[in-house]
Amino acid sequence: SDSLRQNQWSAYTSLQYAAGKNGNLELGGRLNHHSTYGFIPVFNVNPSYLLNDRIKIFGNISSGYRTPSLYQLFSEYGNRDLLPERALTAEAGLQFHLLSKKIWIRIVGFQRKTWNVLFFSFNPVTYRSQYINQDRQKDHGLEYEMSYEISPSISMRSTYQFITGKINTQENGKDTAYDNLLRRPRHNANLALSYRVSNRIALNTLLQYCSSRRDKYFDLASFEQRAVTLNAYTLWDLN
Repeated sequence: SDSLRQNQWSAYTSLQYAAGKNGNLELGGRLNHHSTYGFIPVFNVNPSYLLNDRIKIFGNISSGYRTPSLYQLFSEYGNRDLLPERALTAEAGLQFHLLSKKIWIRIVGFQRKTWNVLFFSFNPVTYRSQYINQDRQKDHGLEYEMSYEISPSISMRSTYQFITGKINTQENGKDTAYDNLLRRPRHNANLALSYRVSNRIALNTLLQYCSSRRDKYFDLASFEQRAVTLNAYTLWDLN
């Protein structure tokens, strides 16, 4: 009764289609079979188009899933009735270059929906802790990346990420939504500069910014979860 045997197999196929000189379409599909959860199909659609040999417009729609871990199923906090998480992600963006390819820029926006979110639940009345499936998670964000070759010996790179998300669930018989991306900053930015002095010496500096973010901790005095806001910080590296 304390043993477990699970197995999974999958079959995958992909198709790549070149529409003329500038268009491209990739289609992919995978059929998975899990000994506990049965058949779970996933797919990927990735079209792109190149304009003037300089601007690439692209998109992607894909699905995915994640089965509960053995700990989430069979530990002292386990729940054998857990369902796999299911997700659908859509993103669109463009990348282009300027100044004879010395500047390269990529911008992407994305949205992800997740169902049957795996969640660790604690009941302050009964003191019972257990993994459960919550309802729906919805995240969206923006990513930016730029590299600039200022000269043969000097280069610069910058990135920026924005992400936010909420979970929709029921509390006390009512639908509610709240931000649950714990420890994940809403804003994250990086700026790097590299200077090659000679074939043997290079100087690099990196400036990182992380915005404030929410977290929770378990209060041993009250046996409750407490919310806290972690301060923003900036980190400067030089090597």
